[in-house]
Amino acid sequence: TIGEELLQSVENDSAVHLIATDQINIYCEDGDPSTGERSQFASVNAKAAKLALALCNLDQARSYIDIGIKLLETKNWETQYGLSLDLFEMGASASCMRGDTASMSTHLNEVLSNARTFDDSLQASSLLVKLLASLSKYEEAISNCLIILSNLGEALPSDISLPLVEKELFLMKADLGNVTRDQFKILPQMVDKKKLNAMKYLNMLCMYSIISKPMLFHRILNE
Repeated sequence: TIGEELLQSVENDSAVHLIATDQINIYCEDGDPSTGERSQFASVNAKAAKLALALCNLDQARSYIDIGIKLLETKNWETQYGLSLDLFEMGASASCMRGDTASMSTHLNEVLSNARTFDDSLQASSLLVKLLASLSKYEEAISNCLIILSNLGEALPSDISLPLVEKELFLMKADLGNVTRDQFKILPQMVDKKKLNAMKYLNMLCMYSIISKPMLFHRILNE
């Protein structure tokens, strides 16, 4: 096809890849691609979706994602696991940015129902927390964050009282009282993947606990 010839003629050119993908999708719509072609073209659309998302072209990205998903095999989670994970995660992200909660929920259910490992589910789980919060389901969003944090080795106590919070804030103030801003700036950069994921969930937990569980917010500060 014209699209395949374009892909072969120019490598690592984003604009050409998007044009080639559009040509391939015209062929897929009008023709009858083989099983091998469907798998190849699904990957081409996944890459095009990433490029479109990087350009903040959500409509174009969602089109590539939808076509890529349609081109997947019947047992895609068994035979095309990585590609399926990419496409459905991107579908959830694009839907989140567009505020399309129904589509976001559909894509997230696919990932969370088929993810093989805890790490593979982390991106979808974070988007699920955002989805719940967008629907004002803050208690569920907070509960999900706490479960994920516990699995990341950052368990928070479920029984939080005002005296406990006051005690921990007092101790934290004593610990940080003599630390200057310059000393904070020279702290080593966090590189541990598990800790970085935990920080992402702690950040979301801070935002939602302010609204729903203020004492939990103050407890998080001690982490």
